[in-house]
Amino acid sequence: MSNPMRLLHSSDWHIGMTRRHLSESKQAVFRDARLQAIEQLCNHAAELDVASVVVAGDVFDGNQLDSNTIISLLEMVGELTCPVVLQPGNHDSYRRDSVYQSPAFRTHQPDNVLVPYKPGVLRDIPGLELIVGPYTDRYPTENPLFTALRQCAHTPKEPGTYRVGLAHTGVDAFAPRMDDATGAEIVPVAALEEACRSYQLDYLALGDRHSQTQVGESGRIWYSGSPEVTDFDDVEKNSGQALLVTLHDDTCTTEPLTCGKWSFRTFRRDIHSTADIAQLSHEFAEIPNKRRTAVRLGLNATLTVEDMAALDTAQAQWEGIFAGFRLWERNSSRHLLPSLTGLQARLAGYVAEAAEELSQLADTGDETAQDALTLLYRLTVEGEHQ
Repeated sequence: MSNPMRLLHSSDWHIGMTRRHLSESKQAVFRDARLQAIEQLCNHAAELDVASVVVAGDVFDGNQLDSNTIISLLEMVGELTCPVVLQPGNHDSYRRDSVYQSPAFRTHQPDNVLVPYKPGVLRDIPGLELIVGPYTDRYPTENPLFTALRQCAHTPKEPGTYRVGLAHTGVDAFAPRMDDATGAEIVPVAALEEACRSYQLDYLALGDRHSQTQVGESGRIWYSGSPEVTDFDDVEKNSGQALLVTLHDDTCTTEPLTCGKWSFRTFRRDIHSTADIAQLSHEFAEIPNKRRTAVRLGLNATLTVEDMAALDTAQAQWEGIFAGFRLWERNSSRHLLPSLTGLQARLAGYVAEAAEELSQLADTGDETAQDALTLLYRLTVEGEHQ
């Protein structure tokens, strides 16, 4: 009979990641936030007295990182008393130019940090066999986990020992157009479940999917998710977390642990009046933690020229209150209603004639003319208030 064992399962730290929808100043804040999420993860590990932290790939966003970032991360995980297994994934694969082979990493690697550099079995942690599948190339022909599993095909699990797999891969359940996929990037769920049975895996820790997700029905296969958000919430449903895994002889249990503080939120709205604009402004005002929130807005607006100008003014305000704000262009449209009364009353001479021509073009659906007409109205109103 084995004593229960607790592991902290994580993946996809993507240290060094940037996001194009954030301003340059916010990029630096977001990069620091990823390290802060790891600091929180380490706090969890220490408080829960886990036997090990296992990270299933993509610790770094790439292999070209500044030394200070690498050193900061290593100092953080080096303060833990338990082993920390950092398995290379497709973003930070273990190659000649790998971050793991950089002078900064090699010089500052703490004694408790283990980096598997080839598929196989790690027995460095008492009571635990880790079947590791590090990427040694960004595009391997076979997922390294299966290469590693073959090495223990005829080796029964030792009594009193838990056997845990560590893999970085997609699965077909979340890629419906690739149901028959094989290879390194997408693996059938059935193949993972069979691997758990055939190779006596007590748990299979997955990375690559940034949303915390159970795979299959056994309760033994999980994506931990990224400890800090990486994408908008219509794509990434449940990130910013890690998993506490408790192993028993016949079962395992999991518990989510909150690590991250950022959110990337997607909104889709139809706007037909200034009341709709006011309602959306109110929704945005109610969002907490705006300095760590990025918003992507899919907006279908059908408004008069006056109201369209009011929307542009509101949008400029929205851009100023969040860490990031952008209009989701491919899911947005603007349609100008044929009402120029308010604008014509403010114009005279050739400007009024130009507005009339733009109005006629706008009525045909010309988006450039619609935008020009809206801008003309807004500039006219702003000029009156100066």
